[in-house]
Amino acid sequence: MENGIGYIEAYFKREMSAGEIRQFEQLILEDPAFAEEVAFYLSARHVAQDQGEEERKRRFREIYRQKPSSRPLRTIGRSGWYIAAAVFAALLLGWYLYQRPVASGQLANRYIEQHWQTLGVSMSSKEDSIQTGLLLYNEGKWQEALRQFENIIRSGNPRTTRSESR
Repeated sequence: MENGIGYIEAYFKREMSAGEIRQFEQLILEDPAFAEEVAFYLSARHVAQDQGEEERKRRFREIYRQKPSSRPLRTIGRSGWYIAAAVFAALLLGWYLYQRPVASGQLANRYIEQHWQTLGVSMSSKEDSIQTGLLLYNEGKWQEALRQFENIIRSGNPRTTRSESR
C-alpha cells in the first residue's frame, strides 16, 4: 500500500493486519515527512469533527425554535421529590415486612393456637383415663392433665377408669 491518505485512514480505521500496523508505526518514527502527513490527517479529522458537531448543534437549535411548544416543561419541585421518596420508602418497608421469614417458633405457636387449643373429648357414660386427661387439658389444668397422662403411660392401660388411675 502506498503512503497516502488512504494508507493513513486504513490505520485509524483498524483495517490493517498486525504486520502492517508495525510497519506503519515504524514508518512514522523513521520518516519525518510521513509523520507530518499523519499529524496533518489527524488535525484535519479533528477540525472536521468539530465542524460537524457545530453544524449538528446549529441544526438542532433551528429545529427547536421552529417547533411550537404546546406547553412548557414542568419540573418536579422539592415537595414532589419528598413525596416520591416517601412512596419509595413505604414500598420498600412493605416489601421487607412481606418477605421477612417467619421464625420456626412463631410458626409452631401459631399451629398450636389454631389446632391444639382444645382437644376432642368423647361423650360416653363410661369414664376412662384418656378422656379424663383430655378434659383436664381443656379446662386449663395442665399439671393435672400431665399427671393423668403420665399415669396412663406407667400403667400401660389407657382405658382404665379415673378412680383406678389414682
